Amino acid sequence: YLAYRDLESLIGRYVKGTIALDYGCGRGRSSHFLAALGFEVEAIDVCPCMLKQAVKQTGNINFRLVKPFQAALHVKHFNLILSQLTLVEIQTEQQIEKMLFEQYQALKPGGILIHTTASNDLLHKSWLSIDTNFPQNKAIKNGEAGRIKLLNRDLELNSWHWEEDYLIRQFSMAGFELLSMHKPLGHVDDPYIWGSEMHYTPYVIFNLRRPK
Repeated sequence: YLAYRDLESLIGRYVKGTIALDYGCGRGRSSHFLAALGFEVEAIDVCPCMLKQAVKQTGNINFRLVKPFQAALHVKHFNLILSQLTLVEIQTEQQIEKMLFEQYQALKPGGILIHTTASNDLLHKSWLSIDTNFPQNKAIKNGEAGRIKLLNRDLELNSWHWEEDYLIRQFSMAGFELLSMHKPLGHVDDPYIWGSEMHYTPYVIFNLRRPK
């Protein structure tokens, strides 16, 4: 919920144009989110099982299976690239560099890249829907694999830990301008009874621009 709640207002603030790419679309939640905002959406992922679930949903979205960091995207084509929680699946610095290069090349000059990813606090706090009580999280370092459990899906998975300051440097080295770094906290009027989320956030949303 917190990874999506503020996206519409952030997109409205920064994005000009209606051509969007959902980079790492998974089961298509973010793809349909963009389509509902009026974007012409292309959606890519490297996992065929995820895309199989995504295409079952209705909507005029171009879903496409790609090879990692070889998506054959149109150059200078997109006004917006949205990448929801893909960085937590990236395992090496070289892969981050390849992904950011691919995203930079695909954006039009002045285009916006939004990366929603794990905050520095994700693996160190208790959350309403995420269990982080695993031994490898205690003294985790940048670039190491942590462990989480999604309570609403009863699913355990690895979550690679990339420090916020490190990512900011990587974005800059890739040529992006950092417009803002948004940390969505829980609100009393949200449809959930938050705990830690009222003071800390599991997610951070980086709003980036390819210079004109």
